[in-house]
Amino acid sequence: MKLRLELPLILLLAGCGTTGAVTKKEPAAEPQAKTYTQSISSVGLAYVQASQCPKSLKSADALAKADWKELVSMANGCVKAERWSHVDDLAEVLSTREPRAPWGAYYWALVAEARHDHSRAVWMIDLALKKAPEAGVLHFEKGRLLWKDGSFTPAMESLLKAVQLDGSLSEAHVFLGQIYFRDQDYAKATQHFYTVLKSRPTDPIALSGLAESRLQAGDTNGALEAIKRAVSAYPDRIEFALREAYIFETIVGDKVQALEAYRGAKNVISSKRIKGAVAANVEKKISELEKLTRQPSAVAETTPKKPEVKR
Repeated sequence: MKLRLELPLILLLAGCGTTGAVTKKEPAAEPQAKTYTQSISSVGLAYVQASQCPKSLKSADALAKADWKELVSMANGCVKAERWSHVDDLAEVLSTREPRAPWGAYYWALVAEARHDHSRAVWMIDLALKKAPEAGVLHFEKGRLLWKDGSFTPAMESLLKAVQLDGSLSEAHVFLGQIYFRDQDYAKATQHFYTVLKSRPTDPIALSGLAESRLQAGDTNGALEAIKRAVSAYPDRIEFALREAYIFETIVGDKVQALEAYRGAKNVISSKRIKGAVAANVEKKISELEKLTRQPSAVAETTPKKPEVKR
């Protein structure tokens, strides 16, 4: 199994939380930028609730009472819910109320990306970076946009800058891990996937990526450890169960463990009512391995022998 380096497999950056530190020092041209970045940390879309997005933004009083962090939280929820008109409106409020903060331009960049206006997205993220050039989250967003555009070298520069400034950017580490895996630099891929798992022990992309990186590097035990963690964390995901079975059967050569893993995969198939080629193949594998793992000698010992008749 190879990782596919595609944007849909990357957890898109939703925006900001309210813990951690991103900015180490404010730029001289924008002395108040630190005020709007020092208590912000990145949050992936998978960790954001769409319910944070208001159903309506018509109430001017509600927006007027909200501080900038509450507005950011609302914008995150609207990104998750893909209510781009709401994100657009909240970016306008943020930009108007807090002109020195980068978040209005940041959310406009996300809106532009969603609407396939790449040039505007890049322009907006550059504007955000002028306001907060040491915010790693902004460099990550620019790196994603450049990668999507095929500008791979500057994209890598932005992505590496992002994790240099903010080592807690899990999405950036996942992105970089997949890039290094694609480039067959399994040591660096492993390093980035491990970094993700320190803060997100059950991240599915990081677990899968770590398993494949260790497998390609010849570390079968490391690969099995990672894939077993994935199976344990996601017992309903057939791809992890099948991968564990494949490694035991083909790489390790342990038919007994492979049989157990395939039986686990069969349970997933039954619970999710999966039909077709996958189900048929698993049934076939189980049948074959059951035959291969039988112990004829043990069967013979437990079978009563017929008395020998002497003539």
